[in-house]
Amino acid sequence: MKHAHHASKRWLAAWLALLCLASCGLAQAAQSLPFTLMPAFTQLTPLVLAPADQQWLQRHGVLRVGVSITDHEPVDITVDRNRYRGISADYLNLIAGRLGAPLQIQGFARREEAVEALQNREIDILTGASGFERQVPGLAFSRAYMPDDAVLVVRDTGAEAALPAGGKIAVLDGYTDLAVLHDAYPGHPIVVAPSLASGLEAVAQGDVQGFVGNEVVVRAYSALRPFMGLRIADSGRLPAAGFAFAVRRGDGPLQAMLDRALGSIEEPLRREILGRWTAGLGSDIAQPRVQLSAEEAQWRQAHPKVRVIASEYPPYLYRDRQGNWVGLNRDVLATVSSMTGLQFEFIPSGSIAQNLQALRNGTADMSTTLSESPERKVFLGFSHSFGGQGWVFVVRGNGPGVASLDDMAGRVLALPREHALESQLRQQYPRIRLRLVDTYDQARDLVRKGEADATLDSEVSAWRAVARYPQGELRVGRSVEGGWAADHFAVRLAEPYLLSILNKSLEAYPVAELRAVRIKWLGAVDGQAPVWQRIAPWVWWALAAALSFGLVSLMWSSRLKAQIHQRERLEAELVKAREVAEQASQAKSGFLATMSHEIRTPMAAIIGLLELERETTRLRGGEPSRAVDVAYQSARDLIALIGDSLDLAKIESGSLQLLPEAVELRPFFEAIVQLFAAQASQRRLVLELTLAPEADGVYRFDPLRLRQVMHNLLSNALKFTARGGVYIDVQGRPGSPLQVSVRDTGVGIDSEQQGRLFKPFVQVGGQPDGQGTGLGLSICKQLVSLMDGQIQLSSVVGEGTCVVLRLPLPRVAAKPGTVVDAPPDVPTRALRVLVVDDLSANRLVVGQQVAFFGHAVHTASSGEEALAWWREHPVDVIITDCRMPGMSGYALTQAIRRAEAEAGRLPVPIFCCSANGQAEEAERCREAGMNQLLVKPLELQALGRLLAGLGVPPAFDMDTLRRMTQADAEVMRRMLEELQRNIAQELEGLASAVSKADWPALRAALHRLKGVACLIDAAPMAKACAALDVSAREQRAQALEDEWAALHARLDELAEDIERQLWEMSYPK
Repeated sequence: MKHAHHASKRWLAAWLALLCLASCGLAQAAQSLPFTLMPAFTQLTPLVLAPADQQWLQRHGVLRVGVSITDHEPVDITVDRNRYRGISADYLNLIAGRLGAPLQIQGFARREEAVEALQNREIDILTGASGFERQVPGLAFSRAYMPDDAVLVVRDTGAEAALPAGGKIAVLDGYTDLAVLHDAYPGHPIVVAPSLASGLEAVAQGDVQGFVGNEVVVRAYSALRPFMGLRIADSGRLPAAGFAFAVRRGDGPLQAMLDRALGSIEEPLRREILGRWTAGLGSDIAQPRVQLSAEEAQWRQAHPKVRVIASEYPPYLYRDRQGNWVGLNRDVLATVSSMTGLQFEFIPSGSIAQNLQALRNGTADMSTTLSESPERKVFLGFSHSFGGQGWVFVVRGNGPGVASLDDMAGRVLALPREHALESQLRQQYPRIRLRLVDTYDQARDLVRKGEADATLDSEVSAWRAVARYPQGELRVGRSVEGGWAADHFAVRLAEPYLLSILNKSLEAYPVAELRAVRIKWLGAVDGQAPVWQRIAPWVWWALAAALSFGLVSLMWSSRLKAQIHQRERLEAELVKAREVAEQASQAKSGFLATMSHEIRTPMAAIIGLLELERETTRLRGGEPSRAVDVAYQSARDLIALIGDSLDLAKIESGSLQLLPEAVELRPFFEAIVQLFAAQASQRRLVLELTLAPEADGVYRFDPLRLRQVMHNLLSNALKFTARGGVYIDVQGRPGSPLQVSVRDTGVGIDSEQQGRLFKPFVQVGGQPDGQGTGLGLSICKQLVSLMDGQIQLSSVVGEGTCVVLRLPLPRVAAKPGTVVDAPPDVPTRALRVLVVDDLSANRLVVGQQVAFFGHAVHTASSGEEALAWWREHPVDVIITDCRMPGMSGYALTQAIRRAEAEAGRLPVPIFCCSANGQAEEAERCREAGMNQLLVKPLELQALGRLLAGLGVPPAFDMDTLRRMTQADAEVMRRMLEELQRNIAQELEGLASAVSKADWPALRAALHRLKGVACLIDAAPMAKACAALDVSAREQRAQALEDEWAALHARLDELAEDIERQLWEMSYPK
C-alpha cells in the first residue's frame, strides 16, 4: 500500500507539472491544429430556422468546433493526419447540413485547453462533452447524442474479476471529475492517465488494478487487443451522463439550434451511426463503387496489375500453409480491388530493406506494411490511415524491463534494417546502441539469446510473435511514448494516381466493414506455442535416453537378423559404389581427353611454326636464335607435361613414372634461368644462378620433371617478390645429395600457412588476383618424393622464403653428346598432299610443314570439300582432322574407301591428325579405314620420314604431262624435246649468272625454271630453285655455290629422266 501510495503521488506530481506547463501557454492563447471534417455519409435536408437564428448564424459565419486529440476512438478519431472522423464527426456533419452552417474543426492537445478555448471565445462548440465538462462553470450543453456509460476494467485472471480492496484506479485525463470518481470509489487511490493506451497498459501490466472509462471507447480499444488480457468487471459507478456538444452559457440560440438539429435525427439513423463505429455490420461490396477521374481510369487501364512488395508480418500480411497471402492488409486490398477493379500482384520479399529497395528501383509499386518516416517520404507517398498500433518493447522474459527509450541508453536495441524509427532513434537517442538485422524474427532471437536488451514491434505483432516462443523466453514490455504505427499503404511518388485511387477507396470503405475486418485479424488471439515447444529440454533428453535404451535392446535381440541385413546392404552399396566409381573414372577420362585435345590443338600450331622456323634457318645454313630454341623447347616441355599433369588418376594412384637420362647440369639450370630472365627483368628483380664447381657435371635424372619443379618454385618466387631478387644456389659433392635452393626476398609466409602449403588446392592468403590452383607445391612434393629426395621450406614474414631440394642424383662419367635432329630425307618428286582441317591455324601449320619438304599442298576446310577435291584431282596423301563440323574425318575416310572399292582404284594413304592420343582413338581410326593416327603436334622430322617412306617417284610427273596433252604421244614427244632444249639453254644462262653474281639475271632464270617445274610437277627441281632463289633474293654469295650445285644436279636428273622418257616412247616395251 505504501508503494502504491508513492506511485500515486508520482502520477499526480507529473500531471500537475503538465498542467503548469500548459497553463503558461494558455495565458496567451490555447494552441490548436486545424482538422478536416470528413464528408457526411448521408445528407439531410436543412431545417427551417427562425429569422433570429438565421441572423445569429449570419453574424458568426463559420461555426468553430473544438475537439480533443486524445484516444477517444470511435467517438473522436484524430490520429489520421488532421482528418477528423468518428461518431461526433458524423453528428457534426448532420448538424451542419440541418443548419446550413459551415464548420471549422480545431484540435487541442489537452481537454483543458479545449475547454479554456471555449470559455475564451476561440471556439463555439466543444465535442464529446461528458462528466468532466459538466463540472466546469459557464458552460451549457446540448442534448446527448450518445450515452456515456462508464465501466470498470480489470485484468482477466480467469476467476471472478473484481477490483481488489485498496487497488489503484486509473482514469483518462479529462474524462470525469476526480472528486466524483473519489466518491464513487472511496478508499482507492486515483491516478490520472495521459492517454487511454497508457491507462489500459498499466492495468495489463499490474501497475494499477482498475481503469474507469467510457464503455464504447474501452470496448473499441480492447477488441483489437485481446492479448492484453482485460475484461469489464462492472459499471463504473459514475452518474449516468452522455456525450453532448458544449457551448458557452451565453450562446443560448446556438444551444437551441443544436438541440433542434439533434432532435430531428431519427432513431434508425442514430442506430446506424452507432453501428457504423461499434459493430461489423457493413454491407457486402460486390461491384466497383469508387468514382475515378478520367486520369485515374486511364492509369488503371494502363496498369491492370499493381505490384505489391510483400514481406511476412503477421497478422497484417503473411502466407498460410498453402502458400497463399492472407492477413488484414490482404483483405483490405481485396475490398479495394472489388471497389476499383485493380488487381494486386504480390512479390515476395525477405526484409524491410528489400521492400524499400524494390520501391526505390521501381520493381514494385507499393507496400502494405511500411510505416511512415521522413526518410521514406522522400520517395514514397502514404495513403489515408485505416487503423494503427503503438510501438512496444519486446524484452527477455526474465530480464529487466524497459520503461522508456531513455532507459535504453547504453543498452543494445535490435531493429530490422531501415526501420521506420531508426533515423529518429539515432538523432534523439544517440546513446542507444542499435544492432541492425534483416527481420523482426532475427531481432527477437538476439533478445532471446541475450545479445540485445530489447527490440521494437507493433502491439499486435509483438504479442502474437511472443506467443510462438516457449513460455517465459520473451515478453511484451511497455509501449514507446509518442510512438504510433499507422496502418496505411506506401506508394511510389512516381505513381500519384495509384495513391489517389487508394485514398478514394479508403474514404469509401464502409466503416463497419473495416472494423469487422480488423477485429477478425487483430482481435483473434493466437494459441500458445505448440506443446513440443513448451516441453522442458530435460524431458526431451530423458525421452531420447529411453528411446536409445529401447533401440539398443531391440538391436541386441535381433542381432543376427540385423547383421544379415547390414551385410546385404553393404554388398549392395559396394556394387553401387563400384558402378559410381567406374562412371566417375569414365567421366574423368573423357574430361581429361577433352582438356588434352583443347590444349594440344593450339599448342600444335605454336610448336609447328617454331619447328619450321628452326629447320628453315638450318637449311639456309644458319643456326636458330636462342630465343626460338627456348620457346620451342618450352612448348615441347608443355606438351610433354600435358599427358601426365592432366592425368589426375595417374598422380593419385602413384603410377607416374620417371624417365631418367644423362643431363649436363650447368646448361640445364642456365636454360631455366634464361626462360625466367624476361619476367624478372620486367619486374625489376635480380635473377641469379650460382653453381658450385664441385657440383658441375653430368647427372642421371628426368629433366622434364626436375624442370617442372624448378618452374613452379621460380614462378612462385617471382610472383611474391616485389623488390630485391631471386637466387638459385646449386651445391653438391661426390657421394652426397645434390642440394638446390631457391631463395627470394619477397613477402614471406607465416607459420600457420607453411603447415598447409604442400597440400593440394591450398594457396597463400596473399595470392595476387586469385591466380593459381594451389596444385603447384603439392605436385613438386610428389615429384621430389619420386626422385627419393626431400623438399624443405623456411620463411620469415617480410624477409623472404627459401625452398631447399635434396636430390640423390647419380653422376655420369662422360658428358652426353649434342644431338642435332637430322633433316629428313626429302623425296625426289613432290607428293600431292590434301590437308583437311576446319581450323585455319591447323591447315596453315600442317600445310607449311608438308610444303617444307617440297610437296604440293591443297587445303580443305571441311570433309565435303575434301571429298569433292579428291574426286576431281589426283591426290597422293590425305592428312585429315578427326572431328570436324559436318562430315568428320572418319566419315570422309569411309566415303573415300567406298569410292575406291567401287572404282577399283588403289587406296590412297590417309592419316588422321588428332590431339587425342588415347588407344581408343587409334582403334577408331583403324576401323574407319585410316592408315595411321598422328598425334598433335606433328614433329617435322617424323612427318618428313612418313612422307619419304611413301616412295620416291621420278624427277617429274609424266601423268601431269599426259593430262596436259590428253595422252597424245606426238604432242608429248614434241613437248619433251622442247623441254630438253630449254633446260640446256637455262643451264648455260644460269652458269653465266652464277659466275658473274648477276642477281637479276639469276632470279629471272630461276623464275622461268620454277614455272617449268610447276608445269611438269618437277618437285626436286622446284625445291632447289626455291633455295637458290632465297640466296639470290638476299644476295648471299657464300651459299651460292652449294645451292647452284644442288640445282645443277636436279637439272641433270631431270634431263636424264626426259631422255629416258623419250627413249621409252621411241622404243616401247
